[in-house]
Amino acid sequence: MRHFIFDLGGVLKKRIQFEQIKDEPSVGPRLDGDLLRTIESGKMSIREYVKTYANEFNKKNISYDEFVRNYYEIGKKYGGIFPDVDKVFQLLNSKGVKIYLLSNLHELCYDEIKEEFDLSIFEKMFLSYEMGCVKPDPIIYQKVIEEIGDDPKNMYFFDDKEKNVLAAQKEGMNAYVTEGNFLYERVSEILKNLKED
Repeated sequence: MRHFIFDLGGVLKKRIQFEQIKDEPSVGPRLDGDLLRTIESGKMSIREYVKTYANEFNKKNISYDEFVRNYYEIGKKYGGIFPDVDKVFQLLNSKGVKIYLLSNLHELCYDEIKEEFDLSIFEKMFLSYEMGCVKPDPIIYQKVIEEIGDDPKNMYFFDDKEKNVLAAQKEGMNAYVTEGNFLYERVSEILKNLKED
C-alpha cells in the first residue's frame, strides 16, 4: 500500500506571506518564530495567545471574538486552495492510494480547513497542535510512521520547506520539496515512476 502525505500551507493551500498582511489586524499567529511553534505544538491555546500576546502585537485592545473574526477574514482574503488539488486527490483515489495530511497548525487553522476541504478524503490528519510536536522535529515523523503502521519507504511526503523534507527523509520516508502550483505534475511523475518499477 502506498501512502501519500501532504503538508497544508504552500502545498494544498496558498501560504499567506507576512508582507501581504502586515497591516491587517490579528496577524500574530501567522508570524514565524518560537511563539508560533508554541501555538502550533498545542502548548499554548489561541485564547491564551490573545490574552497574553495579541494586544502587544496589534497595539490595541482586541477581544478574543474580534481576533478570531479578523483571522478568518484574512484567510478568506489572501488564502485559498491551489487549483489542481481536487485533481490530485481524484488521481490518487483512482490508484487506490491512501491520502494523509501532516501540518504544523493551530486550532483556528483546523476550523478553516473544515470549511475548505472534504475532510473524508484524508485517511488520517496529523495535526501538530494535537500531536504536541511540530515539523521538522524527528518525533512528529516517527509518530506518523507508527500510526500508519507501514514501512516508511511506502510513504511519500510533500512539503514546501526543505528542512521538513530532509527531516522526513532521515526517518526513511520518500519526501519531496513541492509547491502547490506544481503538485499535480509532481504526483503524476511519482505515480508513473512507481508503475515503471
